[in-house]
Amino acid sequence: MQSLSQSPQCGQTAPPEINSVVYQKSKPRFNMVGQYLGTLLSETQEKIAPYRVERLLRYASKRVQNAGFSAAVADWTVSVTTNDADCRVDERFYCVRWQNSQGGYIELVGILVEKARPILDHGFAIGEE
Repeated sequence: MQSLSQSPQCGQTAPPEINSVVYQKSKPRFNMVGQYLGTLLSETQEKIAPYRVERLLRYASKRVQNAGFSAAVADWTVSVTTNDADCRVDERFYCVRWQNSQGGYIELVGILVEKARPILDHGFAIGEE
């Protein structure tokens, strides 16, 4: 995952030079006895369109603010990703992650879009790398 060059405050729109990451899933892997070994993600050359990144960030920032996390993530780096490189752009699930310098993060996951506008999400993930 790449960090963004600037860390926008919650409620602000993203600067136009924001980078995004599109990951592609590999085929599921299994061992000799059929146990599932997981799916690897590889970064593609594709990027998320700047207008879509801005809309996703605006939507996620509003959700973070409504949840009371805006003060906590005010100076954290932000990234926008999707793991669905094989899907059409409007059928992908997107994630917006705020990450601090120690590796902790708050992420809004599973953001669905309709007609290029975020409409629904699967909630927050909080963790560390």
